[in-house]
Order: sequence, then structure tokens, then C-alpha cells
Amino acid sequence: MKWLSILAALVAAFCLALGSERQSVGVRRNETTLRLHPRSGIFTLFRSPVWLAGGALMVAGIVLNVYALATAPLTVVQPIGAVAVVITTVLNARIQHLRLNRVTIGAIAACVAGSAGFADRDGRH
Repeated sequence: MKWLSILAALVAAFCLALGSERQSVGVRRNETTLRLHPRSGIFTLFRSPVWLAGGALMVAGIVLNVYALATAPLTVVQPIGAVAVVITTVLNARIQHLRLNRVTIGAIAACVAGSAGFADRDGRH
């Protein structure tokens, strides 16, 4: 059962990272409208398929994360959420055609190792 919770937390991290990126794209596409009409312009986002898809991914990620938290200990699920930072970093680098430098790769490795260490430590108890 714990492995299903871990999988749910990992898929949630992907959904949250991708949903955040899609919503960011939706905002950038409607940036001029949002600047010209700050109050009413926000409603243009509700007509943006990209922004709505991002919102749907965010909701899916939240639901999966709640499931994972309800079925596994916090010390197992929460560190996996840090993987969303890694996914977001790599995804944005790919989209913007940037190469990851050594410092960034080291930070990503530390984040993954720390998450794995927390999940493994709890599994031994």
C-alpha cells in the first residue's frame, strides 16, 4: 500500500510541476490584457485552454497528494513533493532551451538524494 502512496505522490509532483508551467504559459499569452485591465483581465484566463489545462493538472496533483498523505506517513510523502522542484527546473530548462550547469545539477541530485533518504529511512521503521 505504501508503494501506491509513493506513486501517487510522485505523479502528484509531476502534475503540480506541469500544471504550474502550463498556467504560467497561459498568463504570458494573456499578459497584455492582464496589464491593461487588471481587474477584468483576469477573467480572460478562464477562456485560455492552456491556463485551464494547467489548473486541471494542479487539481489532479492536489487530489493525488491528499490521497498519498491519507494513506502513508507524512515523512514518506512530503519529501517526494520536493521532486516537483526538480521537475519544474528541468522542464523550464527544456522549454527555454537552457543547459543545466554543474551547480544546478548538483542541487537536483541533492534534492533527489534527500527525498530518497527520507522515504527510505521511514521504510526501515
